[in-house]
Amino acid sequence: MNMKNLLNKIFLGIGLLSVLSCTVFDDPAPIFEEEVSSLEINKRRVLLINVDGAVGEIVQEVMPPRIAALLANSKYTFGGLSDANTNYASTWASIAKGVPVSKHQITSDDFAVHTGDDESHESIPYFPSFMYRLEEIKPHYKTSIVMRDENMAKELFNEVENRHFFATDAEVADYTENYLKTSKDMLTIVQLSSVMEAGRATGFSGTNGDYTAAIQTVDGYIGQLVDAVKARETYADEEWLIIVQSNNGGSGLETGGGDFESKNIFVILNHPRFQPYEYVPHYLSGARFYKTSRSRTDYDANGVEATNSTSYNMTGDEMTVEFFLKANEIYESVSNTFVFGKAGITNQNNKTDEGWFILQRSKGTGVYVVMSDKTSLTTLDGFATPYTKGKWDHMAMTIKKTGTTVNRSMYSNGVLISSTDFTVAANATLNNTAPFRIQHGLEHNSFHNQDTELSEIRIFNKALTRADIERHACLLELPESDPSYADLTGYYPLKEDFNNRIATGPNLVQMGTAPLEHLPATGVATFCDTDPRKVTVLTNIDAAPLIFYWLRQRYETYGWSTADLLKPFELEFLGGDNN
Repeated sequence: MNMKNLLNKIFLGIGLLSVLSCTVFDDPAPIFEEEVSSLEINKRRVLLINVDGAVGEIVQEVMPPRIAALLANSKYTFGGLSDANTNYASTWASIAKGVPVSKHQITSDDFAVHTGDDESHESIPYFPSFMYRLEEIKPHYKTSIVMRDENMAKELFNEVENRHFFATDAEVADYTENYLKTSKDMLTIVQLSSVMEAGRATGFSGTNGDYTAAIQTVDGYIGQLVDAVKARETYADEEWLIIVQSNNGGSGLETGGGDFESKNIFVILNHPRFQPYEYVPHYLSGARFYKTSRSRTDYDANGVEATNSTSYNMTGDEMTVEFFLKANEIYESVSNTFVFGKAGITNQNNKTDEGWFILQRSKGTGVYVVMSDKTSLTTLDGFATPYTKGKWDHMAMTIKKTGTTVNRSMYSNGVLISSTDFTVAANATLNNTAPFRIQHGLEHNSFHNQDTELSEIRIFNKALTRADIERHACLLELPESDPSYADLTGYYPLKEDFNNRIATGPNLVQMGTAPLEHLPATGVATFCDTDPRKVTVLTNIDAAPLIFYWLRQRYETYGWSTADLLKPFELEFLGGDNN
């Protein structure tokens, strides 16, 4: 550690002590390791090249030659996603700290933590960079950064001893090329910014020649650096992981948006013994219905309802409701909480009124349907196999009335769970004067914590067949060409708004004033395709755990993702590992 960094740490400690009387800082968990022998040899090395503002799918369309050449020995994706906040500072903070913006709370170009209340005495989150973590546990490891943005590096990587800054990508590439040939560093980070500059100047678009030309030019710089690594005299005795990625995409002339193009990144993990493996994730996003207090105000604020009270009554003899659900959290003590349906607030799980509604059971034991004709309450347990926290499940129910007999069939991920009949009075209905509602957290007229995402709610005026349900369980969006599309009376994708795709049906409006969230897309396996490459979404927070994994350092206590992306492929590269 040089004298400058030592003084920086001393002054930082004094500064922290001076503010602790008002604000409490969370200390990182201590790491205890055995004393490192001076004879320890680790032949592994990492080169991380970040291409600012490179939209993953556009890079794939352009497919410049040096990136294309890497793929033969890479695990890679052009369908990766940045963090939820896609601005430049936030995404680089996510890379440096290995945690999402929801934890590090750096959301603006001043790189300051924004908790939403300048007078708050609450704990300010503290997440050091992975460079800081590495220096703490391996102080003899040499590291370096070669970057365009000196201010960003000062804020996020100030502990790095070897720091070099240049005004252009060409200068960054030329310097790094020479540096890598003889460097003894375990880890080098390189920043290339001209793709982002081209996008901000003329547009982030695959039809914009300036933007695609910038991708081609940066591809040449990437080639320079890869060739420099391979030209090292010691290369044959070393194990290099080369990571090439982008931190965020862009849309129009801007970065920081919430659309897919702004979130879309590419990630390439290259090693000479890797077999090619491409992650091509299926994406699904939805609306989050979330509450952490037990108040009626909070309950209403986190609900939406139809703009009329007549839609989605069962006015005919047939009906189907299908949807995707993902439980972000499972609360052990909460049972039978309302998800959505046609029921008055006081009617759930009792016989005071007609209606139909869908309930979520506690402990992840499933989702089931309650149907009431006012005189007989009917339920079907085991609507779904126990859902898994953080996983999307497709669920469906069909209702078909013939005289006084009603058949209800329940499906989970395209599989028929149960089909049973019940008898109702000749003039019985399942109608209700309350509007169709999505209101998470109501349990027997009490209010409870919930955290669930919903997507693709589709309501049909027909009892779909088993083949229909199987087909729909594979469709993350229902196309107008689908044979059942004409039978839709309501279709709420819930991905960006609460509007109805069926013009004759009502939109949904919020019941309260608190903002509701439409969360970033996540990977999903469908009934038709369970390939893990469709589920795994590589992100810009994966770099930190990947680097520590490659350098054989533990990271479980840092709050990083513990998804060991390379572990399933160890047979490919461990056989020839020098150390």
